[in-house]
Formats: sequence, structure tokens, C-alpha cells
Amino acid sequence: MSITGTGTSSDPFMVHTALELREALTLLDGSYVKMANNIDCNDDCRRWNTLNVKASYLLMNNKDLLNIYATDGAIVFNKASGLFKIQNGRILNLTLFDSVFNVSNINSEGADVDKYNNVLYDVAIKTTITGCGSGNYIFNRGTYFDYTHLEVKSTLSNSSHHLFYNATVSNQGALFNDSWIEAKTNNADATGQVYPFGICGNFRNSLAEVQTVIECTSASYALGSNSSATSSVFELKGNPNHQFNYLSASSSGVNPFNAGEMTIKNPRTSEKPCSTAQIRNSAYLNSIGFPNTRVV
Repeated sequence: MSITGTGTSSDPFMVHTALELREALTLLDGSYVKMANNIDCNDDCRRWNTLNVKASYLLMNNKDLLNIYATDGAIVFNKASGLFKIQNGRILNLTLFDSVFNVSNINSEGADVDKYNNVLYDVAIKTTITGCGSGNYIFNRGTYFDYTHLEVKSTLSNSSHHLFYNATVSNQGALFNDSWIEAKTNNADATGQVYPFGICGNFRNSLAEVQTVIECTSASYALGSNSSATSSVFELKGNPNHQFNYLSASSSGVNPFNAGEMTIKNPRTSEKPCSTAQIRNSAYLNSIGFPNTRVV
């Protein structure tokens, strides 16, 4: 088969293999690329090198993109400027060795989510990460997870390497909306106060289940120094010596959390400590004012 279509929204480039996908994403600025079927990179692209993307949309068409393997500093999707939105599908068995998923790509115009150019919408990602490329962030500045399920296992042995860009929404830090993150981290950055669970982020109507094996004995904010929580649920597991002043740097709505054996000393009125049973009980969450969403 070969690439068909003209790359417009009504006639997107249709791709059938990993090599066709890579080619189509680099053909035309602002174009649309659509997957015609599940694509297994093991078939014709066993090693994924840096891909300099020109397209604006990857329409996964409810298909699976399987077995991306990137190493030696590769950037899976390198979009220098402008929107790159991946939507409606699954990226499974994504393996990154000393590589990153995307690069910093932000919009100087607009406000709030309009400033984000790396967008994942209605996407499930399952990934194993070891080490990080020169960008220092696996998911770089300007990455917006919208209605996304991210399942990640990470080992970052350099304390200057991180999963997500640590900043507020106004500065395009990692943003999760109506999303679910499951993270098991073994990241050296967790020893400091900025990334105490090896993650950081801004969470809106989302669910975060995070477990770290690195000990951080104290920090101001469990979710990181620039974090925010808005009507989200958090299950946090770590060393019982963990002590935090607050769940997040700023919070609003109702944010149920379970810190297990750890201590969050001064939760705000919007940060609600719960047992494991309570946090998994929709009726209880409703009773404390938490609005059920698509995620929880």
C-alpha cells in the first residue's frame, strides 16, 4: 500500500505502516494524517529515530500504534512550532531509553489551554521510560493531556531529568484535564522538594495514582512546587517518612486524596483526606461535594 489523500481535514493522508506514518507526518505543514489500521512499528520500523513533524493532526481513528522504541536521545515527535494534536487512539508499548516524547512547543498567543501546542486528546499511552534525552523532560513544556489515560513506569537516575515540565498553567506546565495518570516512578528528582513523587502537574477533573520508591522526607507540596488541583482525586503511595505541608501549591473545588502512611500536615479545606475505601466510593465522594466525571 501507499499513502493516499491530500492532507486536508476532509481528505487526510491515509497511512497503513509505520514508515508511511513517519513519512506522512513530515510532508506538509499543518496537514492531517489518519491511520487506516493498527500500526506495529516492529513490522518495518524497529527503531524510532527523531521525527521532525510538519503535520498538525495525527488522527488515530481509534486504532493502536504499537511498539515505538526510541533510544540515544531520539525525540519521538519533534514539532518546532505550531499545533501538533494526537487524538482518538492508543500508543502502546512505547519504550524510551535516554529519549523524550516531544519538545517544548508553546503558543505565545491566547490564554490557558490555548497556549498549549502539544495536545493529546482521547489517547491512551502505556510507556516504560529509562533515562532522558538532552531536553531534560520526557513530556516537555506545553503538553496538554485532555481525556487521556497515561500509564507510565519510569526510572530517571539523573536528578535534573523529569517526566513533566514543572510550571503553572500560565507558563505551560503539564496539564491534565479529565484524565487519568497511573505512575510508578523510580526517579532521582523525587529526593528534592520540587518533584516529591517523581511527577508534577496541574490537575483538573482528573485521577492521579502515583507510587514512588524514592524517599523524600519532607516537602511543601506533595504534587510539586508549581502544582495545582481542581476537583481531582489523588492516591499517593511512598515512603512513610514522607511529610508535606499541603497537597498542592494551589487548589480549588474538592480534591479527595489518600496519602496512606504519609503525612500531609495542613491540608486546605479543598483538600480532603480519605481512606482507600472512601476514595473509591462514588457515593462518598459525592457526599463531600466531589463532582463525578468521566474519569472517576
